[in-house]
Amino acid sequence: SRILLTAELDDGYPVFPVEDDCDPYPDSILANTRDGHQRNAFSEGHTQLGLYFASSVARLHENVGRQGFVRMRNGHHLNGGCFELWLP
Repeated sequence: SRILLTAELDDGYPVFPVEDDCDPYPDSILANTRDGHQRNAFSEGHTQLGLYFASSVARLHENVGRQGFVRMRNGHHLNGGCFELWLP
């Protein structure tokens, strides 16, 4: 029912969190954004193609030896999931 878009700086990266107050992300999706390895997501009915493409585009952004990335977590400002785009 609610979406929150913000921008902040963290460790020199501009970070763009997109949050909602829906159900939190399952552990399988959170684990995939930590190390980039796909686990049982497809067998659980999640192709995660959107996450794959978002990560690929973020990595194309480089500045001063740093590369962009995405991160997902639960319960940032709202109680649901939080998708973050980190750009160098």
